[in-house]
Amino acid sequence: MKLSLSDLRPIWVQIAEGISADILSGKLPEGEPVYSQLELARELSVNPATAAKALQHLVGQGVLVKVRGLNMAVAPGARTLLSKQQASPLQAPITHLVQLGRASGISDAQIIAAVKAALKENLS
Repeated sequence: MKLSLSDLRPIWVQIAEGISADILSGKLPEGEPVYSQLELARELSVNPATAAKALQHLVGQGVLVKVRGLNMAVAPGARTLLSKQQASPLQAPITHLVQLGRASGISDAQIIAAVKAALKENLS
């Protein structure tokens, strides 16, 4: 997994997307334990909190599950879930927009208003 400091996406998003790509490719099959927060941080030379945020995001999406005695593993059905998310061409950019807005302290109402304004601008 390669991270880019010139990428506008936060590092934790890049990490989460890298893990998701490994799941989609079959490199990380369902039920397979994934890197621990510290292993991931060491391997990618990032702060452990950044690695933890990426892992927690994937847990929240239902892609990873916490397993007692292991750290985390690929959730059953994770590949199917990620495939469905990829099927919608707007899902990834919209998710990124929401994550970027929230990370910048912008409220959900402000994000929605910005999207509505962009839609109105592009109607003419």
